[in-house]
Amino acid sequence: MPGIIRTGVAAGLVLALLFLVVGWLVRARGGAGAPAVSGVTAPPVPLLFPLAGVDPATIGEGFDARRGRRQHAAVDVAAPRRTPVRAAADGVVRLTRHTGAGLTVEHDEASGRFCLIYAHLDGYPPGLRDQDRVVRGQTIGYVGTTGNAPPHVPHLHFAVHSRAGGGCWSGAAVDPVPLFGG
Repeated sequence: MPGIIRTGVAAGLVLALLFLVVGWLVRARGGAGAPAVSGVTAPPVPLLFPLAGVDPATIGEGFDARRGRRQHAAVDVAAPRRTPVRAAADGVVRLTRHTGAGLTVEHDEASGRFCLIYAHLDGYPPGLRDQDRVVRGQTIGYVGTTGNAPPHVPHLHFAVHSRAGGGCWSGAAVDPVPLFGG
């Protein structure tokens, strides 16, 4: 009987160690949910940095930053309230509102491989409508603090997700920084 107990304890320890290693690997890859990806093939045309006159080096919180137990999986760029936000690519936009993200533009870029998300906006430009086609560089919103953004820290939350057949947020998060081309 003692041999069986020792074997069971050893097997339990090995199984616990396996769970710890798997948990560590999941956290290292971006937590539960859609996996975060950084080495995804870029869109056919490099993305335009969405804030004119703002240096991409001013990204305040990057893709790999931690938000508690989850990865940020987007970039935050501080800018004055009402700074124009430009479409990073040609495509079609959806004007939405989310509890955490606030006033948002979900943008299906023209290749169909990525959905671009611009969040915490202060507003949309006059005349922009849901399902409008937009061109790279067109103003699609203004920097703000809607949703869960601190009211005294206007910024653009910019995220890129690969298309997974579901909604804009359903695919894997992709680090946008390597996709910027000008």
